[in-house]
Amino acid sequence: MTSLFRSRMRPPRGLKITREGRYYIAFTFGVGLAASNTGNNLLFLILGMMLALIVVSGLLSEAALRRLEVERAPAGPYREGEPAIVGVILRNANRLLPSVGLEVVEVEGKDFRSVPGRCVQIAPGESGRANMRTTPLRRGKIQLTGLKVITRYPFGLFAKSRQYDLAATLIAWPSRVAAAPISSDAGGDEAGSPVPGRSGVEDLRGLRRFREGDESRRIHWRRSLRVGQTLIVERDAPEGRRVQLRLAPGLGEAFEKAVRVVAARAEDHLESGDEVALEAPAGFSVGFGGGPGHRRRLLSALALVPATEAAGEGIS
Repeated sequence: MTSLFRSRMRPPRGLKITREGRYYIAFTFGVGLAASNTGNNLLFLILGMMLALIVVSGLLSEAALRRLEVERAPAGPYREGEPAIVGVILRNANRLLPSVGLEVVEVEGKDFRSVPGRCVQIAPGESGRANMRTTPLRRGKIQLTGLKVITRYPFGLFAKSRQYDLAATLIAWPSRVAAAPISSDAGGDEAGSPVPGRSGVEDLRGLRRFREGDESRRIHWRRSLRVGQTLIVERDAPEGRRVQLRLAPGLGEAFEKAVRVVAARAEDHLESGDEVALEAPAGFSVGFGGGPGHRRRLLSALALVPATEAAGEGIS
């Protein structure tokens, strides 16, 4: 209800005078003052042309924004402290005039930073794309309230803006940190056990001829010299363990650090071929699994797990 009231009370357009615009207005005022004092018809003609230029600037910039349709393009993933490209689709519904010099930026918020995306020109009836860079400043749900489209077209004297109430929620994963190296024995924050039927070691499959794109370090030089052709060692992909990661309840920066470390270790284990599960407070536990989809589930759970007051902090 409050947001609806604000959107109705908000002016339909925002307008700021650029540095060039201030110079131009000051010069126009000077010409007008000189024309009034001298009564010179040529100065009055120049004054009229300069005032007409301001009117034309307002009309053309309004035409660039009036029939502009805006929607968010799917984006992600997002990480705390890392800029991510956020696409915005712009469609010019005007049948005659192009939309020129568009700049798109998120409406300001305390939980993120946004760098504007730009679209040089959109022809009548066509669509274009602007790519912003949005940086979440914390993990978890980040609320975006809307987008602002700005144009300085045609002369750069004024920056006219139009705001679109396109609310969205993004989930920012924990920031990347360097986790401790994975050892063969479980310990600390993780409990690991071999998966039945898995060795955790690459098994030799055989030899084959060298193909373009193969790594030179996999060449079997002794056998290649013996048979007179380059042979590559083929191995089965290593299969890993089942690793249980535990995140204990906590508060403050110690808990946030623990979340980042658990996230880093989860990614390291998944890249090593292990199956990973997460035991976390507040019902954010995740069962065993592997692959990109499971990685998204794990990191999303770690992004959303809340800090809770309990005895002990960090990882157990």
